Amino acid sequence: MKLSDIEKKAWQFAHDAHEGVKRKFSGSPYFYHVRQVFKLVKKQDTDENIGAAALLHDTVEDVEHITNDMIRKEFNDKVADLVKELTSTKEMVNLMGKPEYLLDKMFNMSDDALLIKLCDRLHNISDHYNSSDSFRKKYYKETKYIIDNLKKERQLNRKQQVVCDQIEGALKIMKSRYIVERHKWILNK
Repeated sequence: MKLSDIEKKAWQFAHDAHEGVKRKFSGSPYFYHVRQVFKLVKKQDTDENIGAAALLHDTVEDVEHITNDMIRKEFNDKVADLVKELTSTKEMVNLMGKPEYLLDKMFNMSDDALLIKLCDRLHNISDHYNSSDSFRKKYYKETKYIIDNLKKERQLNRKQQVVCDQIEGALKIMKSRYIVERHKWILNK
């Protein structure tokens, strides 16, 4: 995949920002997740600013020394605005609960930010194989709640609908592979 100059810069910025950071539930290098979200976004939209924001989507939220002002200075207003939309506020997550907070946030996001957020969720749900049963179950319920309600309450464009369909497919696989099979195994034990 050919990267534009701004995407190359965002790639390096995100790579450096996440250097040495591992994913909580899988232990894999965090930048792997960033790359996968970028690839999913690029399958739906080739806009370089959206691509750059996809690469930077977790930097402000997860890297203590990175701020939205830094993103704005290094990149541009469009990228910084998208990253800001994608950045969760821990205080609000604690106040509202994560599923409710994310759903409310996704109702009000711009179409471009929602596309990135859905691709982020798709990669997270697709990477569930490396997580514990308790995390998998929690993430399944949270994702199903968000997607079901998002589809009811927000008009999705074609790109967003495609990613939602992929998330629902991943949820079905997850349910049949882990939740139903595990339940049968427990009943037969």
